[in-house]
Amino acid sequence: MLNKEKYHGEIWFPEREEERCFCVLFYKDGQVFLETNLGTPERAHVNKYEKILGSFTGLGCLTFIDCELNLISSGAIISYIYESRYTFIHPEEFFSPELTTKSYRVSYNGLLDWRRWNPCFVAKEQIINYGREESHVFEIAHKNLSVEMLFFSRLNFDKNMTIAQNYSKLRLNYDIDVPLGRAIDDYEIFQKLIQFLTGSAPRFNSFGYLCPISNEWGTVYFEDNGYKELKTGYFLIEFRDIVEHLPALVNLLYTDEKFLFCIERLLDNHIDGRLSHSKRFTNSISTFEAFCKNYTERSNTKLNGFFEEHKDLICEIMNFEEDQFKIFKSKIARSRNYHVHANINDHGSNDIFSDFELLYLSFALDSIVAIGLLKHANVSTKVIDKFIYLGKMTYGGMQSLNRELRQDSIRDWSAN
Repeated sequence: MLNKEKYHGEIWFPEREEERCFCVLFYKDGQVFLETNLGTPERAHVNKYEKILGSFTGLGCLTFIDCELNLISSGAIISYIYESRYTFIHPEEFFSPELTTKSYRVSYNGLLDWRRWNPCFVAKEQIINYGREESHVFEIAHKNLSVEMLFFSRLNFDKNMTIAQNYSKLRLNYDIDVPLGRAIDDYEIFQKLIQFLTGSAPRFNSFGYLCPISNEWGTVYFEDNGYKELKTGYFLIEFRDIVEHLPALVNLLYTDEKFLFCIERLLDNHIDGRLSHSKRFTNSISTFEAFCKNYTERSNTKLNGFFEEHKDLICEIMNFEEDQFKIFKSKIARSRNYHVHANINDHGSNDIFSDFELLYLSFALDSIVAIGLLKHANVSTKVIDKFIYLGKMTYGGMQSLNRELRQDSIRDWSAN
């Protein structure tokens, strides 16, 4: 719906509808800003407004919820810039927070690359099929929810051209009416699954709701920057490999609190922003411990016991022999205590892993947890083996390459 950076219209406060003011709506990077002279000088200390209403050319009725006042410019005319947390667009209805409905749809074209949804060429007929669709429906009875992932192609006609385009959508259909907040939460859970499987969860293009009063679709825009199109190369499972296991994974994510908890902790390292290697390592080792505590059958819940339980997988990914594994167990435990419990005086620099090594230990630990979760979902050995191979390449191949690239002649010489 919002396909331009700038729109013109008028806005007003619900309790003062007669005081309408001209407004320019700016839409950029998923954020909606309002530049206007609508304000309340007597409430200059207030920097957040619960609701603002508006009407804009080419859009219809707009409802702005939780508007933060970002800037006040004074001069001959006082102007205000608001940032809207939620922006609702409907042809003829203003949004009410009490609204509930059974149907939501998310335009989500970022899934196309993962699905590799390309034109279908019918060789016998020498034509390209652009009327096809592919639907994957996941029923979550416990949540009265049906999640549908839809891929399709369409021809769009313009005055002088015909454009063939591919699309992907996510549909959330409920057995009962639910509020928008519930649908957003369920969408974000699906986002976590995509980030877990592909290492990259793109933003939605638009988020629609079916208005039960007019039976027409409205659209809501809100901040969707959880991962900000962050790409992590050590998490990547091809769609064709995982598609048969998606029903089990989707159900686990929506119904198993332990599974969702481990996924969320695992994805803490995927949040946009620069994490230090030590912080990334402590995130990963706490996630590893959380996974083991929830899914282990051992009576020994100490860190060393968890390492023993995953010894074969650790040795395979890290290419360890028996004596190397023993050294690893001691050194990683000391490193954990150093960075988590501040046992600074108990260890020298040679007793713990270096900052550079912590990064790749983090990758390896994350891979081990991911493999454990996939096994819990009964994912095929074929997929598990590919993920193990990816983990080995990340830990061994990337580490060796980057160790050479990061050589610092001055500091390395000083250290000797």
